Amino acid sequence: MSDQAAQSSDLSPIRGELKVLKISIFFMIVFAGLNLLALLRLLGVPGLQPLLLLLYRAMDAVIVISFLRYCGSWVKVRSIDLLLLIFATYPFLIGIARGNLSITFANDTVIFFMFIAKIVIFRTILSRIHAVTDLDSIFRKPARKLVYWCGLFAVISLSAALVLLGTSSGRYYQAPAEVTFAASLVLAQGKIFTYLLFLAIALAAGKRMVMVGLLVIAAFAALAHPRVRRAFLRFSIVGLVLLPVVAIASSTLLSSDLQFVDKILGTFRQIERAMMQSESFLETLMYTDPGRYVEYVSLLPYLTDWALWFGNGYGFRYDLDSNFLYEFGMAGYLEVTNAHFTPLAITAKSGLFGLMIWLILIGQVLTARINRRSFVEYACRLAFISMLAQSLFAFGFFINMFTPFYIAMSMVGSRRTKASKRPETLVAGQRKGYA
Repeated sequence: MSDQAAQSSDLSPIRGELKVLKISIFFMIVFAGLNLLALLRLLGVPGLQPLLLLLYRAMDAVIVISFLRYCGSWVKVRSIDLLLLIFATYPFLIGIARGNLSITFANDTVIFFMFIAKIVIFRTILSRIHAVTDLDSIFRKPARKLVYWCGLFAVISLSAALVLLGTSSGRYYQAPAEVTFAASLVLAQGKIFTYLLFLAIALAAGKRMVMVGLLVIAAFAALAHPRVRRAFLRFSIVGLVLLPVVAIASSTLLSSDLQFVDKILGTFRQIERAMMQSESFLETLMYTDPGRYVEYVSLLPYLTDWALWFGNGYGFRYDLDSNFLYEFGMAGYLEVTNAHFTPLAITAKSGLFGLMIWLILIGQVLTARINRRSFVEYACRLAFISMLAQSLFAFGFFINMFTPFYIAMSMVGSRRTKASKRPETLVAGQRKGYA
């Protein structure tokens, strides 16, 4: 359906859904902007993480309330929702039985139940919108806003980090930026130059998980989507012409004292040293990133018998192995609640049973049929793949405001409701290539 046809559609039946979508997009932009607060860590400002968690939960609450206010309480429950409800409920009961009642318990409870609620809410409003008009036409303007604001926040973050680092060489270099969805949106539309700008920002920001996530979706898009593949090919031809300039610039960067270059090159050197020192895969991981590996070592005593299968419940916290920390020259006492490696964090609180449910969710999202001609559906698929890659480096899958939206979109694309099966809508869907 063209933009003109969508504009001529009667949108009054979905006025409430469009309001909820507008509010949700606004909070996605706010979520990206809140990454700027993380820069205050470079100044040693305490208490930032609890403040961010409180703001995230407040935004979740507003989305739920706005849905109930504008769309009513009707939702369509699917089998995956029931499975996710089990996933969220039994660790809650285990946490109560183990006496894990604390702020961490309350935070875990809200995070996981809100995660499910947002999937249902987003899927409901997107399904209703999809039944009346074309999602791409509705989402074109919000997409431009997301790309603009996420890009602006990323540039501000990078600039501020460089300024702060210039005032003290002892500060840890980090310029957090939420650019995954923005990069996926431009990549799905074949805008390779804009995507490469986001990739460059991610590289300069020094967040390895974001770098890997963006590189993974570029490879996936190039292999799976002819339009993106052709766009990369055209850009590669231009790149070959500019190859001498790129070579000179690369040589200059590699010989410079830029922090992000040192961080990237340091990662490769660390992996190389780890492979030389190790005799097994686990040893390689240990020497590559002892800070992450100690989370695995410290969790092992807590993952036995029933706890291995069903976890230790919400509110579970554990101490990192002090002997291991001292051996690698790190602080002697640290307590954490979630491992950076998401599958390990899920196993700690929900056990292997919970991990299996998470993998089922991933499988359903990745195998769902979508309309690849739709830039927003394809962008959400790419962004979800990027989130999976990033989940190997940080526990952000359930916290990120965007993840439930990616999942909901995958469940909408090829599932047109009965209301959408009007003759004119069906013809438009067939022209657009809906599966």
